[in-house]
Amino acid sequence: MKQQRKEIRQMEAHTEETSARDFRERVLAADAEAQKNVAPFLENPVLRRIVKSFTNDERGDFAKWACNPRVIEMLRRAQKAMDEGKLTEADAERIMIESLAAKGARAGDAADVVDDRGFGTAPSRVPAGRKVRVESNNLVSALNEHVQLRMQGNQLYESRAFPEALEKYQAALSIVDLVQGTNPGDQGEIDKNRAATLMNVAATHMGMQAFGEAIRNLNEANRIVPNHPKLFMRRARAFTQRGAFDEARADVRACAAQNVLSARETRDAFAEVDAAERQVRRFPFRVSPFRHSSRCTSPPVCLGV
Repeated sequence: MKQQRKEIRQMEAHTEETSARDFRERVLAADAEAQKNVAPFLENPVLRRIVKSFTNDERGDFAKWACNPRVIEMLRRAQKAMDEGKLTEADAERIMIESLAAKGARAGDAADVVDDRGFGTAPSRVPAGRKVRVESNNLVSALNEHVQLRMQGNQLYESRAFPEALEKYQAALSIVDLVQGTNPGDQGEIDKNRAATLMNVAATHMGMQAFGEAIRNLNEANRIVPNHPKLFMRRARAFTQRGAFDEARADVRACAAQNVLSARETRDAFAEVDAAERQVRRFPFRVSPFRHSSRCTSPPVCLGV
């Protein structure tokens, strides 16, 4: 019996050594970007096991995971949470495996894995029905982290550090993109936060004069939380900056129809659109007539969250 246990230990040690060698060879065979991305996490046993799981990709594409900004951001947050004692190693491993499993369900979705290298500039869409279902007690923690990231984004936005603010908002968006509530109340909270974050992202794009991107973000937010008055006003300003004056007026009218604007505020909103249109007609080769307007620097909407 003692000899059998000794042989089993020797076999396990050999298997572990072989596995470690194979892992090392796979990492060294990856490109420089992938090696650089995973290097900070190899000293932590939990994160090392997660990184090692990247070698199990059915296509043998280690870099697909090691170069995915959302995966790397997830590892960074887990490392920080464990270092600060906010997350046990067991919980960190469980949460990350669930998240990676959700991504694994989308194997072959090149848009999410490859094009997502632009983390901080464009959100990645998670297909419906392929999210991680999170119980209420775990959802509170996820949404707390989400809100903290948005608050950091708000501070950066107010200081006009728009690219940095956008990165924080995109990190916050990645959280609500991955989770799904187990009841209507939880899902409503997720949807509300996701819409609010899309409006934050839109505000930042407006600050960076990317008005087309802002309109796309606001259209998506409107599908989640339809007919929100602040969304209409923000989109009206984005349409105005784009020279889409009829669409801008339609949004002002839609907002005014909800009786949330005073008569003066309604007149001012229409006057802003009219003034922009007059200026464009006077100087047809000049775009974004209110490019430096103070209206573009107001704090982003939070939808009451």
